[in-house]
Amino acid sequence: MIAVARDIIREVAERNRIHPNELLGPGRDDRLVKARVQIAYALRARKWSTPRIADVLDRDFSTVVHLLQTRNPDGSRRFRFGSLKNNPHKGTRI
Repeated sequence: MIAVARDIIREVAERNRIHPNELLGPGRDDRLVKARVQIAYALRARKWSTPRIADVLDRDFSTVVHLLQTRNPDGSRRFRFGSLKNNPHKGTRI
């Protein structure tokens, strides 16, 4: 792994009080996902490609694309109108 990526992973892991190995493991709980998003945004800011970021995070490239499209840089979820559970217009035709 490249030193830049290793440093970012270590920094994000410390900030979120997560062991670096846990970040690269199979866990999917929200605190791990938020930390991975922070790593992905940090690497993307350095002009890394999504496949390269996926390799570092040991994830599929489409997962990284999804994270970058649906999460904010801090890891929180982006609000989407279509995601409302009680949306009265969902599934209706105009």
